[in-house]
Amino acid sequence: MSRLFLNSMGLNTKDGAKQIKHSMEVQGVTNLSDQKIFVVLYTPYGVDDFIVKNCIEILGFQPQNIFLSKDGIPEADINYVYVTEGNVFQVLNYMKENELVDYIQKLILNKGQTDYIGSSAGAMIAGKDIYFGLDFDKNNVGMTDFKALNLFDGTIIPHYEEENLEMYKSNTEEEILNSYENIYCVNNENVFVLTI
Repeated sequence: MSRLFLNSMGLNTKDGAKQIKHSMEVQGVTNLSDQKIFVVLYTPYGVDDFIVKNCIEILGFQPQNIFLSKDGIPEADINYVYVTEGNVFQVLNYMKENELVDYIQKLILNKGQTDYIGSSAGAMIAGKDIYFGLDFDKNNVGMTDFKALNLFDGTIIPHYEEENLEMYKSNTEEEILNSYENIYCVNNENVFVLTI
């Protein structure tokens, strides 16, 4: 069984890292010093150092147990995957170009012993697709295949309160809504945890 920790604020902020740490502690995760994390970064955003620093200082990972996507797919057994925030189309496109989608799906769905942490774009990428991202981010990579990790049958909209989600759904075609088993949201103060 794997857990998905989905939030709107990522590891590039102390507040986001503290939210993730708290939600992990609620789930019984208290010591990450011997755990390994694979971090999907989108380097043009310039937040790589902040993310690594917060993995060490707030979450408690040891530097030698942090594997970055820019260094390729690691040989190590990975306990956690983190997918960064940013433009959802750019991040997913980067993941597809670097064959990270299949790698992460195998870790989470086949092995079932790896947990997923997704922040903002990374939260939406955990779902079936990023179709709803068209309403929030510019598709500046010309993506036409919106399939994402499909770790659960549904989607999640980050930076959204429940009442905003209901209004959003009321303005969305029923055929589109019916293509998802679940449509979730997560605001900027919480972490949505899903066990799969």
